[in-house]
Amino acid sequence: MTAKEYSTVVFMGLYRRPGNILMTIAGVVLILGGFKLIPLYTTDPYLEIFIGLYFLLFPLIVTWRFLRQFRSTQRLEDEISYTFSEAGVKVRTPASEGEYPWPQFLKRKELGKFLILYYDKNIGTYIDKTQLTAAQLEFIRSKVRGR
Repeated sequence: MTAKEYSTVVFMGLYRRPGNILMTIAGVVLILGGFKLIPLYTTDPYLEIFIGLYFLLFPLIVTWRFLRQFRSTQRLEDEISYTFSEAGVKVRTPASEGEYPWPQFLKRKELGKFLILYYDKNIGTYIDKTQLTAAQLEFIRSKVRGR
């Protein structure tokens, strides 16, 4: 997975959350009100413009923080191979090898060309769906519930 692909997946994931969508809309309203395009304020609304910009840029800020973390962990860009069986998933990287039983995955999420299998609420493994056959993808979907 490249840094660009990772940032796209993170950004798409953020904008699928209703709270982030509402925050962005609130940011636009605060900014438009601050510039008197929407009559909301009678005084100088500098604080509201600042808060509106923060709300508007919040997904970009979060994506940038995740991208910095991604770039600092070189192993994330290594080639990873997956072997799927009835027992679970075998993950092999140049540095390690591990086996994860299906019940260990809490959920799966499909964003663009990636399938994310979550170990816990926030941590998961990213699998490129274009590298999977249709039968493999259906098999994984049958083993891990979707969101």
